[in-house]
Amino acid sequence: MGGHPPDRPVEGWIGNETYDIVVLCVQECMYDTLFEGVIQDLGDEYFKLEVASILTVKMAVFVHKNHVVKIRNIERSYEKTGIGNIVGNKGAVAIAFQFHETSFCFIGSHLAAHQARVEERNKDYHNIVSNIGVGVTSFSPLEQFDHLIWCGDLNYRLDLPREEAASLAEQGRWEALQQHDQLLAERAKGTVFHSFREGPLEFPPTYKYAIGSRKYDIGGKKQRVPSWCDRILWSSLAGAPPLVQQRYCCYDGLTSSDHSPVLSVFEACTLLPAPPPARCAPVILTFGRLSLLFFTAAQNECGSADGEQYRLAFRAFFLDPKAQNETAATAACPPVWDASNVPPLACCVPDPAFYTTLHMLALLYRKDTIVAQGAIPMKAAMVSSEDVAAAAAVSGPVAADDSAVTAVRRAREKRASTTSAAFSVTMTDRRGVPVAQLNGAHPFTLEQKDCEEAAYR
Repeated sequence: MGGHPPDRPVEGWIGNETYDIVVLCVQECMYDTLFEGVIQDLGDEYFKLEVASILTVKMAVFVHKNHVVKIRNIERSYEKTGIGNIVGNKGAVAIAFQFHETSFCFIGSHLAAHQARVEERNKDYHNIVSNIGVGVTSFSPLEQFDHLIWCGDLNYRLDLPREEAASLAEQGRWEALQQHDQLLAERAKGTVFHSFREGPLEFPPTYKYAIGSRKYDIGGKKQRVPSWCDRILWSSLAGAPPLVQQRYCCYDGLTSSDHSPVLSVFEACTLLPAPPPARCAPVILTFGRLSLLFFTAAQNECGSADGEQYRLAFRAFFLDPKAQNETAATAACPPVWDASNVPPLACCVPDPAFYTTLHMLALLYRKDTIVAQGAIPMKAAMVSSEDVAAAAAVSGPVAADDSAVTAVRRAREKRASTTSAAFSVTMTDRRGVPVAQLNGAHPFTLEQKDCEEAAYR
């Protein structure tokens, strides 16, 4: 905001449409009362759910009153990346919550400024990912939430002369500008935001304008190159309910800042709460052999002499929290667990179809420290039409009193020597960097035990 109050109400930024959730993030904002004005602009139908701030970086989440009762597990946090990681003029804020059974995390950041400071911006990103402290606070948010949306003044610039960048922008030659965008280049190298997506940059660079107009200030005192400093990216876990971007644009009607705000509209599907438990045994998730392959050769060849003990822990809202949801520890390198030391997991909803779109978080512990995590799609354990056909081919027709799940499991066991892995998941460290591949062999199945009564309590 450049230290200036907005010259238009928020209604002008987002239009007069009704949204279920509105998230607003600002940088260089000196006004603690900004969000009070926003709620007035949004109207009485909205409730201010949470606010997070560090100095001039601020974020607020507003929820339509029809949905307030559907939200829980609200968290907020921040991470400073200014001088010595102490000063809060640069950094990030985060707000996370669950809507029904779907989790969201929003991060708003202001990264290091100036054309040549690409490495500093990259370091800011990794510091935020490592230390923002939402969800499992000792670990990265990248593999914890169904949907993570990151927005703000990321400060990545266009590596072009000022006059050429301004000319291409005025001509609307977005593809020519994108070839020189620092953030696109860093993402292509896998340096930052490696798991994120971004909509097409089909709007003018949002910085740097002459205040009071939307003309690029290329001849001003600072002599900045017009650039897409302000961005919105998102990342979704495998198996998460769909999140679809419907719009990605900038708003040129606000002229009190040398930036134009960017706007993104998403349509999100959310999972409904689990129904009450049935009067029968839960669905049981069983594993075959689990193996872990580190991407660093030395870790795979370490052997057991170093005494390092690895174990896997499984986390999901549908798992019985009182059960043992962890493997036994192993000193083998690379780590391997067979069915004898991977306990069956009890899933609380008595309907295998319920898990089709869900995922389960796998945490890799070395002794008592989490060193990697990844999301296992539950769909890998579901019965597919190909499995049913394979079961019929190997075992013959499925008997009338036999479940398809049981038949497929037997078929998978018979095909074990030629069957590919049930799942293969990339596990990342707390910075979001891939460190290992977790492979699960068949059988990896969900099976419902016999029920005396199918009705819910």
